[in-house]
Amino acid sequence: MYRLVPVFFLVTACCYGYGRNLVGKIVGGEETTIEKYPYQLSLLKGDAHFCGAILIKNNVVLTAGHCVDNANVSDYKTRAGSSHRTHGGTILKVKKACVHPMYMSVSNDYDVAVLLLEKPYQLSTSISTIPLQSRGVEVATGLMGTATGWGSLVFDGPLADVLQMVNVPKIDPTTCKNFYPEENVTARMACYGYKKGEKDVCHGDSGGPVAVNGRVAGIASWGYGCAFPDRPNVYTKISDREIHDFVSKFLKNTRNFVNC
Repeated sequence: MYRLVPVFFLVTACCYGYGRNLVGKIVGGEETTIEKYPYQLSLLKGDAHFCGAILIKNNVVLTAGHCVDNANVSDYKTRAGSSHRTHGGTILKVKKACVHPMYMSVSNDYDVAVLLLEKPYQLSTSISTIPLQSRGVEVATGLMGTATGWGSLVFDGPLADVLQMVNVPKIDPTTCKNFYPEENVTARMACYGYKKGEKDVCHGDSGGPVAVNGRVAGIASWGYGCAFPDRPNVYTKISDREIHDFVSKFLKNTRNFVNC
């Protein structure tokens, strides 16, 4: 199993950065611009891209729990409004990071975190928010989702310099579980991708979105390899009630960041 954070070696334990894939670029997609996906952010650790992230309010950001778990929040910033991974746009510091209290690094269950920025972004054509998939409303099997990020173009390859996108269909839950018999695919997880592989997210795309019909439906979480046959990527499912309730409370009132 691997997580999709940008590490450049193969690991064989059970989670992103461990057994699951630590991937970082879109495989089998195409180059795009931030104006088409203005909710896409780069989560920086120090000054380098570390994970993807999603703008859900002008000062609130969504990402994967494993991207910030047990981390020093002062190390993190977000870049918005640039198609390029290494320059341009607007960079803001992260003030607080709240990981779901049920997050388990071994299984990647409840793999979600919400970040509060030190100040809000000025919204524009290249910086904009995206709404959440509705609570309890499952994305139908076969519907296409759009995944975006600066992750690797091939497994174990370098990160993309320019934003990439790929369209991947939602896989039914039973088939998703069957693709990963050695893992516990829970109700908080959903697969998007193809049985034959070829199109997928990769190292460095962790924490980024898969969007369906203008809403963020999932957060890139884990998988085996990048675009491998019978190994589609697994995303944290936003419509799950426990995931949705956790995220929504920070959207409704940023004072909830104080006690997380």
